[in-house]
Parts: sequence; structure tokens; C-alpha cells
Amino acid sequence: MGSTSTLQDLGSSRESRRRRLGRRTGFAVLALVVAAGLGGLFGPSESTASAQGGGYTLTVTHGAKVRSGQPVPLEITVEAPAPFSGPVELAFDPDVFERLDFQNWYPNPDGETRSDEELTYEFEPPDGNVLVVHLDARVSPGLGISRHEHWVAVVQEGEELVRTDYTVWAMP
Repeated sequence: MGSTSTLQDLGSSRESRRRRLGRRTGFAVLALVVAAGLGGLFGPSESTASAQGGGYTLTVTHGAKVRSGQPVPLEITVEAPAPFSGPVELAFDPDVFERLDFQNWYPNPDGETRSDEELTYEFEPPDGNVLVVHLDARVSPGLGISRHEHWVAVVQEGEELVRTDYTVWAMP
């Protein structure tokens, strides 16, 4: 006659402790991921990059962590040592326009020039010595998890006066 014990297939107490430890470790990792998400670690964020050169200060406020289809901040501020006497030219890394869907500029540029290396926009000089440009944009769909380096420069007569680089992380 066979054994009728209900305990015969349970394994050793050492194996039970190992399984229990594995479950607890799994729950702890899951709890850390949830806490990081609630704390905004995986959510959208913005950052500022700034540089000085040629008498100008260039500041770019941009999305540091972005998600596909979501709005992304992109604001460029150019501060000159004196009031602007002519148009202000901003050169952009053309890849930024591949990764962001732009809806509109504030103010709208008056001219545009493109080469393989850059996309240059010309803006009428503002009153005073500060130009602020806002770009209404959303992250292009389907970027997945990726890291992208971009740049913006103030250009005068084809010569770069000041440039700043910035990094954008795309999250799914």
C-alpha cells in the first residue's frame, strides 16, 4: 500500500527557505520600481543648458526625459551685450526635427536655411537685448528608449558665436 502523506512532495526546509527568499526579493524589486515611478524617476523632466561666447549668453530649456507623443519643452533664450541691431540667426542640429514634431514657433521665424550639417532660422530683432523663442513640440512616436545629443548655436554671417549642447532621453 502507498503512502498517503500530504507532506511528501513539499521538499526540504532549505528549499522552502530559498523559494521564500526569492519571492521576497522579487516583491522588493517590484516595490522599488513602483516607488521610483511614483517619485517621478521615469516620468518627463526638463533641464537647462547654457553657454557664453562672442558676448552672447545662450540658454536652452529642453525636455531631459521625454515620452513618445507627449509635449516637450524647448525654449531658446539669447542675451546680447547690447540691443540687437539686425536679425538673430539660430542654427539647430537637424536631427532634433527628426525626433520632435513641431507645431509652431513663438515668435515665428522670418527665414530658414538648411544644409546637411544644420538648420538655420532667422528672427527679427526684438526690442532690447534678449530674444526668447518657444517651440511648441511633441515627441515623435515610436522612439523607444534612446539617448539623443542635440545642439543650438547663435550664428552671425555664417560664423558660430556661441553654441550649447543638450541631451534628451526618450522613454517608451
